Amino acid sequence: MFTPGISTGAIKKIRSQIKEEWRLKSRISESLSDIAKEVDAKIRGWIEYYGHYRRSDLYRLSYMIDNYLAGFIKKKSKINNTWRKAWKRLNQIKAEHPKTFSHWHKISLSKRRAV
Repeated sequence: MFTPGISTGAIKKIRSQIKEEWRLKSRISESLSDIAKEVDAKIRGWIEYYGHYRRSDLYRLSYMIDNYLAGFIKKKSKINNTWRKAWKRLNQIKAEHPKTFSHWHKISLSKRRAV
């Protein structure tokens, strides 16, 4: 049985695009909402394209994007080697502004179903 979803190659390509095109580490003078305005259309496109058949594959995509955003927050806030604090701050931002990035409200990590 074949069910289309995000391939490993596609995930690698998306990771490369995030790293090379978004260049979050060099944009610490910008706010997270400014970055969201620029990249959210791309995220929506990935969700629509890859989530049409097997939406569960999008959890991995969502986590990967959030990991880059946590790294951005870590560098911007100058949180020394503490990913936990960066993730905590990212989760606070998610709770306060859940529609800033499309994947925050279109892919809900808390609504996973047990298989």
